[in-house]
Amino acid sequence: MNKSWVSGGKSVELADRLRHEIAELEMTREELVERNKKTVFEWGSFLLNSTNAPRDLDSIRSHAATQEVREVLARYEQLNQEIMDKQALLNEKLDEQTRFDSLG
Repeated sequence: MNKSWVSGGKSVELADRLRHEIAELEMTREELVERNKKTVFEWGSFLLNSTNAPRDLDSIRSHAATQEVREVLARYEQLNQEIMDKQALLNEKLDEQTRFDSLG
């Protein structure tokens, strides 16, 4: 991408920084999934298949693994939201850059 004469290249620098931040967040999300997929799978499998699994919502909520799984899912959702926010900002900056570049 060429640096815009109008913007002095600041938009390109911001876009590159945002791309780097998005890549880091995606890597963090992948590590979270890899690190916790066994726990989440075992918890879900236990709830679905075990005759000893709690069946009422209050018992499920109080189950020891439930809090750990909730924390993993909350962090996953947070990372997804951060990625989407940064991608939206990146798209805005790229649109601005395109408009500036089209001016001449």
